[in-house]
Amino acid sequence: MNLTHEMREETAYGNSSKDVSARLSAGRAGAGGEVHEPRAGRRAGLHSLLDDGVLRIRFCASGAKVRLNSTDKRLTLEIPKGIDLSIHATSALVKADALSQNDLLIAVLSGDISLGTVTANRVDLSGSSGSIQLGRLSAPSLKCRTSSGSVDLGTVSAKTLECAASSGIVVIRSVLADEVSVTTSSGRVELALADAPSVSVRTSSGTVCAMLPEGGAEASFTSSSGSLHTDRSYTRRGDLYVFGGGATQLAVETSSGNLEIR
Repeated sequence: MNLTHEMREETAYGNSSKDVSARLSAGRAGAGGEVHEPRAGRRAGLHSLLDDGVLRIRFCASGAKVRLNSTDKRLTLEIPKGIDLSIHATSALVKADALSQNDLLIAVLSGDISLGTVTANRVDLSGSSGSIQLGRLSAPSLKCRTSSGSVDLGTVSAKTLECAASSGIVVIRSVLADEVSVTTSSGRVELALADAPSVSVRTSSGTVCAMLPEGGAEASFTSSSGSLHTDRSYTRRGDLYVFGGGATQLAVETSSGNLEIR
C-alpha cells in the first residue's frame, strides 16, 4: 500500500522489523520523474532513526537549510499491513489509496487528509486548517476533527463514529454504526443513515439534513429559530417525530438551523 505525504514534517510507525521502503522526490509536478538536489548534501537528504521500536523519518537533518519550493517536496511510503501508523505534519497533504493498519493516527496542522479505503482497529484523523476526505472505512472506532475545513466521509462501518468541525460542512454519505455523534459550530450537516441505532447532532448555526434508514426514526429536534422540513409522513409522540418504525434514535440540537428529513 502506498501513502504519499507532500511537504511533511515527520512520519512514525511502530513494529519496524517489517519491511518498509521510502522514496523522497524533489521536483516540479509534471517533470516526468524524480529530481534530486545534488548540491544539498547529506544533511539535506532523507534521514531515518530507529527510536525505541519506532522508525522516524525526516526530510532533512535537524538545523539543515534547504532552498526548495514547498510544493516540490513529496515523500512516498510503502507501508506493511497491520502496524500502528502515526503521521504528524505542520503543513502537508497526506494522501493514501488504501491502508490496512492496527491503529491509525493522522494529525495535520495545515493541510488536507485524503484517504481511499481504510481498514483498522482505531482511526483518529485531525486537522486545524484543512479538509478530511475518506472514501470507505471499516473500523470499530473513528474520530475525525477539524477546526476550519470540511469533512466528507463515504461509506463508514464502525461501532462508534465521532465527528467534530468548528467551521465547515460535514457530509457522511453512508453510515452503519452503533453510535454516531456529530458536532459543529457553523456548517451544514448531511447524514445518510444505513443502520445507526443512536445518532446525535449538535450545531450552533447550520442546517441538519438526515436521510433515514428503512426502519425509520424517532427524532427529537430542539432549535431556537429553526423548523422541521420533510416530505415524509410522521406521527407525534410527545416531543418526538416518529418516522416509520422509529428504529433509529435521532437527537438534533441547533441554535439557528433547520432539520431536513428525507
